[in-house]
Amino acid sequence: MMHNKKIIKYEVKKILSNSRYKHALKVAEYAKALSKIYGLESNKAYIAGLIHDIAKEFSKTKIVALSKKNKEFKKYPSIKSLHGIASAHYAKNKLDINDTEILDAVSNHVISKKNVSMLSMILFIADKLESSKITNVEKYKILAENNIRKCFLLLYKNFKR
Repeated sequence: MMHNKKIIKYEVKKILSNSRYKHALKVAEYAKALSKIYGLESNKAYIAGLIHDIAKEFSKTKIVALSKKNKEFKKYPSIKSLHGIASAHYAKNKLDINDTEILDAVSNHVISKKNVSMLSMILFIADKLESSKITNVEKYKILAENNIRKCFLLLYKNFKR
């Protein structure tokens, strides 16, 4: 796995628009903070946050091509929802990130499964709370810091397939 955050940041910044890159940095920082609360490796959470949307601005054709390599491709309801698995595939093949926990978290950040790793829950929550996709963000942040599973399940209900 490529551990050098500077190299990953450089690669992500080259690919993403400025606003999407700023979002990725916010998600990375929040995921890192949550990971520290829950005793996870904060570097993993930060990297997952950085790369989670790396394929989001790719063409629909490229997103589909990258996503088809995932066996769960057909379960996704729209091309827009595929960018998570496309991002994971891109990160593995172009950024040499082979950590399955990071790649699973990236794959699951758009539409999650109910039973996922702590890192997947953290990335899902960080993305939703840093995206202004919900109201009462501060309430959810307090809940995330005190009961990550409960926060995840509440958000999961709002963002499942």
